Amino acid sequence: MLDRRQPSPHALASVGLVAGLWTAATVAADPPPTGPDHAQRVLLPSAAPRLQAALDRAAPSWRLASAHIARDRVDALVCSVARCHRLHLSDAQACRAAVAGPWCVVWPDGTPPAADTLLRALATDAPAAIWHVIAARPAQPPVGLVPPPADPTSPAHDPVTATGARLVTGQTPHDAPAAVAAATPTDADPLLRMLVLGLVVGFAALLVLRGLGAKPQ
Repeated sequence: MLDRRQPSPHALASVGLVAGLWTAATVAADPPPTGPDHAQRVLLPSAAPRLQAALDRAAPSWRLASAHIARDRVDALVCSVARCHRLHLSDAQACRAAVAGPWCVVWPDGTPPAADTLLRALATDAPAAIWHVIAARPAQPPVGLVPPPADPTSPAHDPVTATGARLVTGQTPHDAPAAVAAATPTDADPLLRMLVLGLVVGFAALLVLRGLGAKPQ
């Protein structure tokens, strides 16, 4: 005979919560393309079913009504026999409230009377099953302060200056005269050459004139 009994609404809600929490945790656990220079701890996808299992262990005193998993925290609504309470769960390593295993537990509306039952249920999980550590990256200097690498094919990379003198690298003290000689331009300045040529021509003309004046009449 076929069993025509339908699953209870609580069972359907539990299945839906696990599926929804798993999807949210999977997205939240993906590391960002860029991040800060300090290590981060983010929730693993396994945090979703483990949170649901913890609430199942706390039954019938507690049940999970709804939950939203972000990258590094859980915002949940949990209900006791009397009423429902808001519950925030985050990393126990940076906690200033009650600690339950891997969780930092915060009750925004005040700690309910039966909170210890839920804390014991949450404390059974190991931190490695809930949290994933994203290692710190080396600090990077601000954009714009790092000079671009030198292009070995560019003229600026060649050890020849604008004057045509090749720079001498790696010389020792006794090589200093050679370095000075190598750095001296081989071609004189055009203006200097014209000045020297003018002086030579003028001196030659003066000698010619003196020679002509010395001839007998």
